[in-house]
Amino acid sequence: MKVLYKLLSVMLFVAFYADAFAFYADGRYTNRLTKTGDYIFVASENGLVRYDKTNGECVNFTAEASMADYTTFTMVYGDSRGRLFMGSQEDGVYCCDLNTGQTAKMWSFGMFGTDKFYYFAAAEDPEGVVVYSDAVFYIRETGEYSPVHLSMVAFIMDMEFDSKGRLWIAVSDFAYGALVYDAWQSSGSDYFLEDNNATSLAIDRNDRIWLACDNGIISFDSATRQATRYDPGEYGFPGADYIACDVDDDGNVWFTSTHYLLKYDGEKFESHTVYGYNGAISVLCDGDDVWVYSTDNKLIRFRDGEFAFIDMPATEAARVEEIADGEREFSVRCSGGVLSVSGTKGISRLNVYDAAGRCVRSVVCNDGETTAVAELSGLCSGVCVAEIFHDGGRTTSLFMAD
Repeated sequence: MKVLYKLLSVMLFVAFYADAFAFYADGRYTNRLTKTGDYIFVASENGLVRYDKTNGECVNFTAEASMADYTTFTMVYGDSRGRLFMGSQEDGVYCCDLNTGQTAKMWSFGMFGTDKFYYFAAAEDPEGVVVYSDAVFYIRETGEYSPVHLSMVAFIMDMEFDSKGRLWIAVSDFAYGALVYDAWQSSGSDYFLEDNNATSLAIDRNDRIWLACDNGIISFDSATRQATRYDPGEYGFPGADYIACDVDDDGNVWFTSTHYLLKYDGEKFESHTVYGYNGAISVLCDGDDVWVYSTDNKLIRFRDGEFAFIDMPATEAARVEEIADGEREFSVRCSGGVLSVSGTKGISRLNVYDAAGRCVRSVVCNDGETTAVAELSGLCSGVCVAEIFHDGGRTTSLFMAD
């Protein structure tokens, strides 16, 4: 009876805080970038994107990874065997083997009281086994799982193995603040850093743990278990919410806030920014390059003190949604198999495309006409696109054909 009462209490507690979990965690997951071979993969706002470093080709990889167009990617992680582990907010953890093109579902267990999945981090152990997170649990790809600690008001935000093979986990915890967790040999130890919520973790060559927290930058000595807080006023870097961090091959630690890229060389901090550096939420070190993902849907490369911005393509579903949400200068209505378009500008031509992208009707209009009509009976059904050529250029609009 006591066990049942305790279980019921935990379930009610988690259900009560579910909305609070989602409010904090949504959008603050930082493992959006990974590298494998010549590619950078991005868990973007508009799907999974692959950037080829050899030729600069940037493609949306969502369909090729056998993932649904609507997927909200919460993390992407490339391991040493050419596999991509992907967190889906809607459906769990998937693994895409880039060598074979096969994708398999690895894990799916939603948090009680929510309709979302919180897979924010992954790491590979010295034996090549990948561990990934599920809210408060960390799971080996072989199926074994453990809770990170007893608090249920927590999210695992990041994880990494150190040179000794110890798994370190950064947690955002409403009850205790940031938690650095040593999950060595399945008997973890908690090291609470109060009044902070960690969103990212990186480990340098000396096994020092670096945390990007909502209350500043913190380093944690894994040998002495002592933490050091870096204050912007004392160390001379811009005060900001540094949300992500990584370590480069030379041992420099890089951080990003939404507007600043920050480098720590072991002695001093150096900040960089440029017009257009907005919404940065993830950072990845790769040789001489530092890559940043921005929620403005841009991949940013920093090299030799210079920024380069790369636009990323969206999925087909996102492109259709963008058309639907764009400004409409025309009223588009379909009823009884007849499409009617009207506006304030002269229409020269009206093209109609079905869901497969085929042009099923093209209507030429007289100069100055502000209305156009197209007979569509039997030609198309469902979601279609009206392409309107007019005095001001070209406008597209979705409509539902009956």
